[in-house]
Amino acid sequence: MARGGGARRSGGEARRGAPEVLPPADSSALLEAARLDPNPVAQAIAARAAAGVASADVVVALRDRYATADEGLRQSIVDAWGRPELAKVGGRREIVAVAENERGAAAIEAGALLLQMGGDAEARAIGQRALLRAMGEGLSRDRVLAMGRATIGDRDVLEAIHKAAREPDVPVKIAALTRLGEVAQARAQAWAELRKLADGGARDALFALAQAGDPAAVDGVTKELSSTHAEARLRAMNALVTAGRFASAADLLADAHPGVRMRASCAVLSARAP
Repeated sequence: MARGGGARRSGGEARRGAPEVLPPADSSALLEAARLDPNPVAQAIAARAAAGVASADVVVALRDRYATADEGLRQSIVDAWGRPELAKVGGRREIVAVAENERGAAAIEAGALLLQMGGDAEARAIGQRALLRAMGEGLSRDRVLAMGRATIGDRDVLEAIHKAAREPDVPVKIAALTRLGEVAQARAQAWAELRKLADGGARDALFALAQAGDPAAVDGVTKELSSTHAEARLRAMNALVTAGRFASAADLLADAHPGVRMRASCAVLSARAP
C-alpha cells in the first residue's frame, strides 16, 4: 500500500460521531463518494460512513483510497478503520501499519486509536510509540496534535510534555503548557508561563488560559465576541463554552451572521446536553 504525504484539508472536521450499521449494498455508493465527490468534507463523511459495513472489502477499498488521499481524508479513513465494524475485519491491522510505519496526522490518529481500542500489549505499545515520536519531532502542528491526543497520566508522555514546554517553538510550548495545566503539581507554573506568553501577544496562550478557566483570560476572550471577524467571534465562543461560561457565549445566538448563530447554537446545546 502506497502511503505518501498530502496537504491537510478539512476532512478531519468530519470525524465526530459513530456511523450507523449499514447493509453491504450501501458500501459501493459511499466508497464512490469518498473517491469522487468534489467536496473534501463529503469525502470524509462518506469514508467514515462506510465503516458501518462490516466487510473486509471495505477495508481494502479504503486502503486503496488512502494511497491517494490528502491528509484530512487519511485521518478520516484511519478513524473508519478503527470503528468496531471494520476493526475486527482488518481495520485494526491497517491502523497498526499506519502507526508503525508513517508520520504525520494520520499516524497520530492511528496511535491514539490503538490506545483507545485496548487489546494486545504490542498494539498499544505501537500506538504509544507513534504518539511519543510525533510529540518529539516533525512539523509543529503535528507535535501539537500528538500532545493533545496523548494520555497525560503516562510517565513517558509527561516527561515528553515537560521537555516540549521548554522549547522555543511557541505553538509547541503553548500546547505542552496547556497539557501540564491538567496536572495538579505543575498547574501553577504552567499557568504562570502561559500568562507571560499571553502578555507577550501569544493569543493561543490567552485562549488556552481561558479554556482552563483563568478569570483574567476569560475576560480578555469575552471581548473577542465583538470582533468584526466571524471566525474570531466563534473561536472566542468555543473557548467560553469550554470554560463553562455559557451566558457569555450565548451572546452569539443573536449574531448578525446566520452561520455564526447556527454554530453557536450547536456548540452551546452540545456542551449543555446531559
